[in-house]
Amino acid sequence: MIKYLNRLTNRYYPVYLNKFATTQNLLQMRKLTLVLTFFALLFSIGAFAQTKTVTGKITDAKDGSPLAGVVINYNNKSIGTTNADGSFSVTVPGDAKSITFSYIGYQMAQSAITGSPLSIKLSVSDKSLEEVVVTGYQTLQKRQITGAVATVKAEAIKNVPIGSFDQMLQGQAAGALIQANSGQPGAAANVTIRGVGSVNGTTQPLYILDGIQITAGNFATLNPNDFESVSVLKDASTTAQYGSRGANGVIVITSKKGKAGKTRFEYNAQYGQSRFPTNKLELMETPEKLDYEIARGNPYGWTSTDLDSLRRINTNWQDLVTQTGITNNHQLSASGGNEKTTFYLSGGLFLQSGTVRNTGLNRYNGRFNIDHNASNNLRFGINTLIGWSNYQNTTEANTGIASPLNAIRWSNPYEVPFTSTGAYQQFVSGQPNPVQDMNETNRGRKEFKLVSNAYIEAKLPFIAKGLSFRTNWGIDLENWDESLLFTRFSVVGQAAVGNQGRFDKDTRILSRYTGTTSLNYAKSIGDHNFTVGLYNEWVNRTLQTFGFSSYGLTGNLQNGAGITQGSAPFIPAVRENRTENAILSYYSLASYNFKNRYFLNGSYRRDGSSRFGANNRFADFYSVGAGWVISDENFFKNVTFVDNLKFTISYGKVGNQEGIGDFASRELFGPRTYLGTNGPGINQLPNQDL
Repeated sequence: MIKYLNRLTNRYYPVYLNKFATTQNLLQMRKLTLVLTFFALLFSIGAFAQTKTVTGKITDAKDGSPLAGVVINYNNKSIGTTNADGSFSVTVPGDAKSITFSYIGYQMAQSAITGSPLSIKLSVSDKSLEEVVVTGYQTLQKRQITGAVATVKAEAIKNVPIGSFDQMLQGQAAGALIQANSGQPGAAANVTIRGVGSVNGTTQPLYILDGIQITAGNFATLNPNDFESVSVLKDASTTAQYGSRGANGVIVITSKKGKAGKTRFEYNAQYGQSRFPTNKLELMETPEKLDYEIARGNPYGWTSTDLDSLRRINTNWQDLVTQTGITNNHQLSASGGNEKTTFYLSGGLFLQSGTVRNTGLNRYNGRFNIDHNASNNLRFGINTLIGWSNYQNTTEANTGIASPLNAIRWSNPYEVPFTSTGAYQQFVSGQPNPVQDMNETNRGRKEFKLVSNAYIEAKLPFIAKGLSFRTNWGIDLENWDESLLFTRFSVVGQAAVGNQGRFDKDTRILSRYTGTTSLNYAKSIGDHNFTVGLYNEWVNRTLQTFGFSSYGLTGNLQNGAGITQGSAPFIPAVRENRTENAILSYYSLASYNFKNRYFLNGSYRRDGSSRFGANNRFADFYSVGAGWVISDENFFKNVTFVDNLKFTISYGKVGNQEGIGDFASRELFGPRTYLGTNGPGINQLPNQDL
């Protein structure tokens, strides 16, 4: 109508000006314009009356927090999204009766348009969350998986009072055997997935945190309260995507992310006590032990006076070596954001003293995750973890007489740790004094850890709809300092060079860089859905170690400053080492499903490893799997006692290059002495076919 008005005015206005250039004619022309404008406005009002505006706010049904980015649909078409405060304003046809709301992780909701503003509450969809599986390279619905995967959610490991994350997985995932070899705080567990697959190689699984490989068996500096989920990949079909590193299974860890909405603060505090387990061995008390010795010839020659004095003593060595362990665990986190940027920030403090004296773990953690949507087609983010830990431990799991935990059972109950003058008591049996050895020995490790990665994701609709690009680069950095002090009063210190104590110092710097770049394409044709991804990955690991063992702690300084330097026999033993390895990979992941019921997945990977011999530098790994969700078939609808039934079959090939040492295929040399002359000698022959 407006366009018609403009054409009419432009056509006749000049004519009137030319023919009737008088004041009266101009007034008549203005009246005509006003009439036409009035009719145009009436037409516009009629047009606007055919649409209406709907406003409202959407919140979480559980905690009432606003939900940003909720998609509002009418007739299966998106007509808008909610703002950072959960509010929305959309325009719908005048005869519209209802609109629907959809949000990832929440149940879809529908609301009748009865007026404005609307108040909508969305509930979390537990089923959809439980079905999401992160494989490291992909995020899939559980029904799409054709292999064996176990998922452990954050709630299962949240606030568990254990210093090492891997021990928390015990009993959480079928097919994964987690054995705690130690009860000392921060001690790592032995993790075996689906049995032992190698005689000489390692059986440790591969650990991936936010797409970055991290060191196995070293989790004292990780805060499990920052984890969102843990996926345990168990068979060749799921681990073949990791090629030469997947034979022992893969544990994929995903850290928590922020969610759009009002900033949410959370504080968790935990306090606990632990005690040494009850000794299941029935040990002799003093009267029984003395009677036993006398009946067997009185080997120590006790007199009646000695026996009268000794019978008044009944030492409980377990009480002297152990203590009540205390655990303090605190974490403060903040998360939130808007439809463009979300963040998660946390700080943690974990203090735990062991049930054995002089053992414990102090851990301090910080994490910062941020994700930003620059546009509908561009997204990037960064995930960073920083941790520092101080780990104290003692000897165990051995038969040495110097181990205080062994002395609990071996020391005589009629002996005491100190003499009347306060000196350490020397036992007549020759058994070392456990209290003396524990006080005169110090084992500790201080460690700094950084795990950080940055990613960029881009959709490429200008090339092809469904085409996307992603690159993810990160680092796993460890720097730890370990010291062992055996004073001249300890068992080891008295057996050291010169019998005057020993001090060991070892440092280690490990850095591992991981870079993964991919091009992915997804296409749907009716009930047929296809996805394919092309990947390139580069992993480089460098380990540097330096240490020494020094002797002669003859002065008052019982530490590194007190060692005797430059004189025989107190000459220190120095050690240093550096190793490096790298992997270059090209691989592809493809999947197809029909009606989200029939599935076919495949992968192919070509790994090049510096650990392989020159004649076998690259190796091929692959997998193929098929799945059928039987419970979705019509003939299964009447079966009420089974919720979900799926048949899968798969085959794959994986490798265990982690079981091969660095430079294992190379010719290696080391120092040799022949007839008093120092020179290089061969330590290892080359093996180019490895």
